[in-house]
Amino acid sequence: MTGCYIDESGTDRSLPIAVVAGLVLDDPGYFWLDVEWSKILRRYGIVDPIHMREFTPNGVFRALNHDTRRALFTDLVSAINEHKLMSLGATLTADQYRRHFDGLTKFSMYGACFSNFVMLSGEGLEAYGRHRWPLSYFLDDGNNYK
Repeated sequence: MTGCYIDESGTDRSLPIAVVAGLVLDDPGYFWLDVEWSKILRRYGIVDPIHMREFTPNGVFRALNHDTRRALFTDLVSAINEHKLMSLGATLTADQYRRHFDGLTKFSMYGACFSNFVMLSGEGLEAYGRHRWPLSYFLDDGNNYK
């Protein structure tokens, strides 16, 4: 199976842009990324999951100094890049949403951005051949705009 693991950034109706990004991995890539990810988190004494908001001055990981944060993210990015098929991202500004989607769909701005992301991921996956299909999407269930 090939899976696309995605998340949105900064979901808020008042923000001027929607961002949806994620990874496409096959079964071996997912397995080995999970193994490596767990090793890295243990090395830094971090309990999963990692949310960027936890690195803020009030977050759980606020005590990590700059050099440790840089090393952690360098290790995580290296693990991701080693095991992914591809990374993808889509953006949609509020103005683009109003011009192209408003009135055509009941999608929120994030839903419309996600539909753009789906089309982009399908095109990207074609580069890896038809044997990679079907592509499953794993979505964060905690989004109010899902």
